Amino acid sequence: MVRVKVAVDTDLVQDVLTISVPPASLVRDLVGQIHERYHLWHSFTIHEFELRSPTGELVGEPDLEVSKLVGKSTPQEVFKVTETEGSRAKREAQRLLEEEERRKREEEARIREEKRRARIAELTKIGKCWTLENNSAHIDVPLDADGLVARNKGSLDQWCTIHTLAPIPARGQFYCAVKILKLPETTNTWRICFGAVPIGFKVNAERRWVGSQKSWAYIAGTGGKCFDSGKSVDYGDKYVEGDTVGLFLDFDKSTIEFYKNGVSQGVAFENLNGPVHPAISLTAKDCEVVLVEDMPPAMVKIMAKYIHWHVTMRLQVAEIGDRFREVEDTRRLRWERITSANAYNTLKGQLIERKDNAWDAQFSTSKDQAIYYPDDNLQQAVNEGSGDKWRTCRSIVSYSSGVAFIEITITNDAKTTNSWKFCVGIVPSAFQCNSQRAWVGAQGVLHWYNLYAGINTVVEDSWAYIAGTGGKANNSGQSSPYGDQFGQGDKIGILVDFEAKTVEFFKNGISQGIAFRNVEGSVHAAVSMTGTVRAIRHLCPLDIDHCRGQGSAVTIRQGDEQLVGVYQKEAREREVALAKVIKDFANVWDETKLSSDLAIDNQGLRVRNLGSKDKWRACGGLLSYQSGRRYFEVFIEECPSSSNNWKICVGIIPKGFDFSHQKLWIGAQSSWGYIAGTGGKGFDSGRSTNYGSKFGKGDRIGVLMDFDNLTLEFFKNGVSQGIAFTQLKGPVFPAVSLTAKNSSVVLDASVELLPENVERLFLYR
Repeated sequence: MVRVKVAVDTDLVQDVLTISVPPASLVRDLVGQIHERYHLWHSFTIHEFELRSPTGELVGEPDLEVSKLVGKSTPQEVFKVTETEGSRAKREAQRLLEEEERRKREEEARIREEKRRARIAELTKIGKCWTLENNSAHIDVPLDADGLVARNKGSLDQWCTIHTLAPIPARGQFYCAVKILKLPETTNTWRICFGAVPIGFKVNAERRWVGSQKSWAYIAGTGGKCFDSGKSVDYGDKYVEGDTVGLFLDFDKSTIEFYKNGVSQGVAFENLNGPVHPAISLTAKDCEVVLVEDMPPAMVKIMAKYIHWHVTMRLQVAEIGDRFREVEDTRRLRWERITSANAYNTLKGQLIERKDNAWDAQFSTSKDQAIYYPDDNLQQAVNEGSGDKWRTCRSIVSYSSGVAFIEITITNDAKTTNSWKFCVGIVPSAFQCNSQRAWVGAQGVLHWYNLYAGINTVVEDSWAYIAGTGGKANNSGQSSPYGDQFGQGDKIGILVDFEAKTVEFFKNGISQGIAFRNVEGSVHAAVSMTGTVRAIRHLCPLDIDHCRGQGSAVTIRQGDEQLVGVYQKEAREREVALAKVIKDFANVWDETKLSSDLAIDNQGLRVRNLGSKDKWRACGGLLSYQSGRRYFEVFIEECPSSSNNWKICVGIIPKGFDFSHQKLWIGAQSSWGYIAGTGGKGFDSGRSTNYGSKFGKGDRIGVLMDFDNLTLEFFKNGVSQGIAFTQLKGPVFPAVSLTAKNSSVVLDASVELLPENVERLFLYR
């Protein structure tokens, strides 16, 4: 066999292959094997290769024997394989054809979507149908059936729920009916639940059947009923395929009554309150129902008064549709203007000239139009429809050198199921708002280049301060302890020092400390938010003018440059002061974490009760602990008698401990305490649980925190009392609670620096 080493070099890929062929094989056979081997490993199509000698000359004799070709070269030399011009031309022709087909498909899809949107607008104007958009993935509502039919496309016997488009106001009487067109077999014995759901019912929640989430249902498979429950209560007849089931809502009497084929099943519920949507839940694949005009004769007289209201309601719904289209047309034109390249470049120039900043409308619209910019200078951003999913806005002007200070104001903090609410911070220019990890602080941007010499990688992080937790995040989905929580009305300052590579956040002018020390490259101010404006279909008639601007909203402005110097000076002074505390004492009591009737002296080490009438008063330490194995001691200097038999509590408190709260003993408000008068322990409780020895005047209480193993252990005069708690979570602060007048304790945090304690307790940061 003859071994030939070839280097494949095309504009699509580079590779090196070793091919073994019989000595009598021809060049055309060798090229064929190269072509076959190439397509075995690579997906890029090459139609034809040509072989070149190690010096780059074209081998133009396809019938030349390979042995003769190789005989002219050394074993170390590598033949070259390139794509022929004909192959390139054929690939380009295929690309153009595929591009034309893609454009054709997109145009057809656009036309279909326009027709669909027009039909939805037409049906919405009428208002009497199922919801037409944003339904469960398994629910199909054919538009050619006027939105009256609902079909389960295949939920695998799991509940899928849909309700009517228009809500029913909480007044008078209302009747509607559905016919069961198809009801295949299902493993769910309830099969169908038909009834009414309140405004705000979540069709994609875990408990999503009609009859859960404070809704009312009549159950097909059992004939029972249920309200806010998973239990069927005896009620009426079962209903099956071909039956018509009616729903009668009497808001005057607060009752719900169901009908089967025109026959009342009796009053099912007497706790109706509205407004509500008629709704149905299906389980079986291919189950199909339709809204029908099938009012029993006995209902006609009852409903005469409602029919007049229904006509009025239709007119109001039509007016809403006209107003909505007018608003949307105006907004569409504005979107086109503010996202144009000309508007972007003009505004950017103006912002740089006046040293200001604004939101980049082009950036967020690369995802969708959930974030809206209502003011002409683009300094306010409003989340109008992300469905509790992250949406991010980014500043137009970027920063890359010197010191930058930007202020973000939370002008509206809308309700959201996401506990983080907002992420305020900075992102690199390459940050993508349409990725899966689209919140500030969670996305590391990775650039890679497949160079002939190898692979080059560049990672760009984003940095965030989190509203709902007070934490921080850097290229992570986890909130790390950092500062205070923030929300509506708060002004968050972002101070970026590119020389020091630091980011420091401020809440209403108060520094939360240096958050990050790894900032590099060009960055933009950015905010991610989830809270959304309420859905339009939940509004009362003609309330369209109030549907905008109620989602989470933020404003941006360039911070006052004079404040940067002030903030930097304050930050340096704080660092110097903290460094002195750490050097001299390791920790001290904090004047800002102090209840009334207490006083701190002895350079911040002693706290005394001046007279609290035996009521609890608390004090916390200045510096927090949140990692490693850390240790401090509290010396009980004075412990007078008190009507409170607990006397003193020593322990640690979380960042959110309130020193003006009614519950001020250490062991309340999610804190951990060791109790002097009982020897017990307490966590988030007013009860003393058996634990260790009692302690009093002259005793030294040690507190050992193991953040790796989540344990908290107390010591009395150097003797361990055992593991007290196993759910430790930082950051925490040293703390003490006192009741008796003249009781006093001294904090000694420097003991963790003693070599004997470091070795004995295995201490580390």
